Amino acid sequence: MKKFQVNLYDTDTNKHVNNIRYLQWLVESIPEEITDNYYLHSLDGRFISEAQYGDIIVSLTNQGDEENSFVHTIHVQGSDRTCATAKTVWKKIEK
Repeated sequence: MKKFQVNLYDTDTNKHVNNIRYLQWLVESIPEEITDNYYLHSLDGRFISEAQYGDIIVSLTNQGDEENSFVHTIHVQGSDRTCATAKTVWKKIEK
């Protein structure tokens, strides 16, 4: 779990979070062991509701059913508002 405050640079002209920012927040909640040794092979994401300037975002990540897969939920702290969900699959970097 990681928390982020929505800053002005995270938003569009309507002060709603830009969709790419949700993806960045979910990747930041992946364990460092994975991001250092694996690459993002696939991502299936759903954008559900908008976060806005000033919101505190909670990015939750849990191990998925497949090896090196993760299930993500991004929501606004203090509310039941889910902003995005995703599943990521990571493949080992061959050195």
